[in-house]
Amino acid sequence: MKRRYSVWHTTLIWLVVIVVMGFFLRPNRAVQVQVDDEGLVLTGASGYTINVRYDEIGGAEYREDFDYGSPIDGTDDNQEKSGLWENSELGRYRMCVNAKAAPCIVLTTDEGILVINYESAKSTQSLYNALLERIANNEQ
Repeated sequence: MKRRYSVWHTTLIWLVVIVVMGFFLRPNRAVQVQVDDEGLVLTGASGYTINVRYDEIGGAEYREDFDYGSPIDGTDDNQEKSGLWENSELGRYRMCVNAKAAPCIVLTTDEGILVINYESAKSTQSLYNALLERIANNEQ
């Protein structure tokens, strides 16, 4: 009986250790943004990827408050919102945002509306400023 209790007790301890390690060692589920000379690539933790060339961007607007609406075909969790979405203001649009970073950038592209952000309000503002410079340089 004592051995049986010991095996059960050891198994329970290992199970708790594995769950705790899984919680702390899980991969970062934030949206990743890669910027190069041609454009930017956004990749969500779900694998959703958007490629946008700078010459495809017609305009950009920084938005503090934005009604995301609801997903048509995409991810909606506490880390990421991505895929095809719809709201009353824009209709259907593509989105790839970190759910915890409130401000976003609404881009008008050749393929339609794209809503993006980055890790925080500060980094989203920096990305927006960099995009405005790129758009201005492409117009020259």
